[in-house]
Amino acid sequence: MAEEKVFARKASGLVRGLSLLDAFGVGFMNQGLTPSMWVMISLGLSVYTGGNLIIATILSTILCGVGFSLVWGILGGSMPRSGGEYIYNSRILSPLVGIAESFGNAFVWIMWIYVLAPWTVDPGLVMLFQFLGRPEIADKLTQPGALFLFASLVNLVSLFFLIFGIKVFATIQKVVMVLGIGGCAVILLVFTFTTAGGFRSAWDNMAAQAEPAEADFSTMAADAEVDMADSAAVIYYLQTQLLGRTAAEDIASGGVTLVRAGSEISDADIEAIAALATSEGIPLTVKVKPLTYDGFLTAVGTVMDKAEGKPLPKTWNWVDTLGVMVAGSWLFAYSYCITFIAGEVKRPDKSVILGNLFAILVPGAFMLWLAIVLYRTVGFTYLTATAYVDQTWGNAFLGLPFSWSPQFVGLAAVVTHSPIVLILMAGSFILFNIWWVALSYMAFPRILFAWGMDRVGPRWFTDVSPRWATPVWNHVLCFLLGEIGIGIYAFWQNPMTGLSVTGMEIFSVFGVTAIAALLFPYVKKVRHIWEASPYRNWKILGIPAVTIGAVFNLVYLLILAVFFFLQPAQRPALEGLSIGSGILYVVTWGLGIAWFFIWKWVNKVRAGVDIGLAYGELPPE
Repeated sequence: MAEEKVFARKASGLVRGLSLLDAFGVGFMNQGLTPSMWVMISLGLSVYTGGNLIIATILSTILCGVGFSLVWGILGGSMPRSGGEYIYNSRILSPLVGIAESFGNAFVWIMWIYVLAPWTVDPGLVMLFQFLGRPEIADKLTQPGALFLFASLVNLVSLFFLIFGIKVFATIQKVVMVLGIGGCAVILLVFTFTTAGGFRSAWDNMAAQAEPAEADFSTMAADAEVDMADSAAVIYYLQTQLLGRTAAEDIASGGVTLVRAGSEISDADIEAIAALATSEGIPLTVKVKPLTYDGFLTAVGTVMDKAEGKPLPKTWNWVDTLGVMVAGSWLFAYSYCITFIAGEVKRPDKSVILGNLFAILVPGAFMLWLAIVLYRTVGFTYLTATAYVDQTWGNAFLGLPFSWSPQFVGLAAVVTHSPIVLILMAGSFILFNIWWVALSYMAFPRILFAWGMDRVGPRWFTDVSPRWATPVWNHVLCFLLGEIGIGIYAFWQNPMTGLSVTGMEIFSVFGVTAIAALLFPYVKKVRHIWEASPYRNWKILGIPAVTIGAVFNLVYLLILAVFFFLQPAQRPALEGLSIGSGILYVVTWGLGIAWFFIWKWVNKVRAGVDIGLAYGELPPE
């Protein structure tokens, strides 16, 4: 059958105009330097509290630097077509596996839009206005309506970055990348030139200047969603908000003093306060003194021990260190995004593999730098305490001497109060989030384009604008689906959704593709592609480099899988998420399989084309 009948188009219509720097930029920006550091530190250490960030970073850099660079670089350079891993998996493994896995990944890219566009607003813009002393603006941005509006604006702007052509995208990307890296470097330099004593003094100075923290418990049922009929829930909430704090004034009810001003609130005091509970809350307004450096550590340690039932660790352990690598994967495993534009890169044999490698090494160097200076300046135990508070309570942890959550950018804001520096630091977080959304507009439309070329989808999937050389209608579909997701996120938030996406990619994207890479040199039906590969002679002890890379990749993915799905049985924060994520993966694969058979039938009946013939060759350039 003639190629033009097997494939939907004689030529892709896409243009090879991207350099190695552009390819590196795509991979590096998809690692999301500043927000991914936040995820690794706050989410990672809040669940795996004894994790060692330095060791986790070194292990991740080695395993991903070898595994991901070789797997995605060699596959992308051997099959340089836009569309990502769908091309590789459908040719090496089977069309059914290729489309099922790719269907899941298309869904993943939409999920990234509705997670990361809102993150640009909260915590992005929220932390910026908190740093600048405008907490009232920050509070308004957290409201569902405002969150939806501004996240939608981010979504729309990201669409415009891509829809007008890949060269426009590449130009803007360079500017965003320089500003984003510069802001992150500022954060690291703040910690580098701050001593442990200097950080302690800066925190204590803020505590000395802050007003007593006030909490009205009379409406805690509505405000904090506490079940007032559940005494254990009431006690837990009061413990998290009051244990380890010092009363700024007498806490009294009905003329009876429960806690005297200047006294530390104890377990017995908590029980006395809980005894006043009504269906709506506890008719008390409590003021506590701002937490000093030592006071914060004491309060968090007490809360974690008595309310959470786990002590604040004094040193690291191997189990938690490997567990932190799950959250750390955001910083190391996402350079693979380069392969979605492999058909638009000059010299893909060099640009794809080198772009992947440097997009892993550069974030690894930055994270190692950050981990070293944080442990020196903030300290191991203190950093874990801030991670717990950031992920569990944020700035609602009563007694914080500032209006923002104590994540690592917020800790830098404790040290410096220069508006320009604060804007650069928060701006770095915001810019990387915006570009994450933009990259969804690079990946999702090209996934659909690759399906369309193989006739696994409507013909308009392959429509490319002759003016801008982009699949415009695919971009529009991406925007509409992203808007639906943003609405769901804004009005029904689950802050753990981002980790759920990570779980899907561990198995449905990275795992399947690593197996394809492992088998690539040995599968007969793609032997002609392997023989034409510029990497066919890359061998160590007679073993192809792509197979060795796949082994490294699978070892890394096994670590992530174990600590995402198996360990959470002992980590309640992740147990429900893991079960729900597993169901999500099965459903998306099922939909992908159904999609394949529907379009196989449609092409057979309407056009008399067996789409299976397309999978013996690469799509036209």
